[in-house]
Amino acid sequence: MTSLVGTVSPFDNASQLWDEYIEMLEYFFQANGIDSAEKKKAVLLSGVGASTYSLLRSLICPEKPGDKTYEELVTVLKTHYNPKPSEIVQRFKFNSCTQKDGETVADFVAELKKLAQHCEYGSTLPQMLRDRLVCGVNDDRMQRRLLSEVELTFEKALTICQAMESANKNVRDLHGLLMEDTAQTMKSFKGPAAVHRVYTFEKKGRQKDTVCYRCKGQHAPEECKFLNELCHKCGKRGHIKRVCRAKQAAGGQNTPFKGLKGEKKEKGRRTYLVREEECNEREDTSDINTIYSVSQVQPKVGPITQKVSVNGMEVYFEVDTGCGVTIISRGQYSKLWKKADMPEWRPCSMKLKTYTGERTEVLG
Repeated sequence: MTSLVGTVSPFDNASQLWDEYIEMLEYFFQANGIDSAEKKKAVLLSGVGASTYSLLRSLICPEKPGDKTYEELVTVLKTHYNPKPSEIVQRFKFNSCTQKDGETVADFVAELKKLAQHCEYGSTLPQMLRDRLVCGVNDDRMQRRLLSEVELTFEKALTICQAMESANKNVRDLHGLLMEDTAQTMKSFKGPAAVHRVYTFEKKGRQKDTVCYRCKGQHAPEECKFLNELCHKCGKRGHIKRVCRAKQAAGGQNTPFKGLKGEKKEKGRRTYLVREEECNEREDTSDINTIYSVSQVQPKVGPITQKVSVNGMEVYFEVDTGCGVTIISRGQYSKLWKKADMPEWRPCSMKLKTYTGERTEVLG
């Protein structure tokens, strides 16, 4: 009895494709001279594995696997395991593929060829592989080298990338060996490695965690940005209001800041002093702006009025462009018309509210 060459292992869907399994099975048939379709079917059904055989029976039910031909069985399982993918999606994956960190050029090209299997590029496949290789490598020097070539083919691009990758690896190896040799030489001359004590000094001997009395920041007082700032609580320079230590006046209230000397107040105008106070450096807050009023309010401007005829009576109304209706008070109504001549009120269902939300009674 002639011994068989190779073995037929069960199909594992998690580790290989069905097309790959059939290719290995065809090589087994060639190696052992199996040409009969019935023998091929028998080898397939006996070696495909229990789980795949059970699935095959379910796919062709109510028929049995033995009633089908070898080609029919292969087609049924191929349709189940490897349905034809979308050409658009496969091309998107191909054109989005880039070289990962630590991935060699050979592995990157192998991944490109795997993604291109269902892209249906046909005769343009070499050009597409070349373009994706040039655009997908993650080495800038390698990419510039490829773009500098006038007539670049896929084979030439692959050769250049692999040569540069190999050269970079060799340089790293040489530098590593050189550093090891230098370390060994220095050790032989100096013996045990020397230990040095390192001292760290801050400006004028102050530590970084010093609390500044000018603003309570974490720095030295002489480095504070508020060194010449004017305090709005006591009027002195060198600190800000938040950290001022001035005593409170009688009654528990702070002495108000009256402004700088030499300032003159202008009558009839309102002037504001705006200063920016920054919070503690370690606080994650926005800047605080404080506004101080240092003069009197401007004189009041009178309202704009217009004379309107109401039921034959001339009445002065105030012009208000933001008002939706025109109304008068009950007292003003009584002053304008005498009781004998007073017009009759008509019912009104309108409800009015003031600017602050209070309801106003409508008489008519």
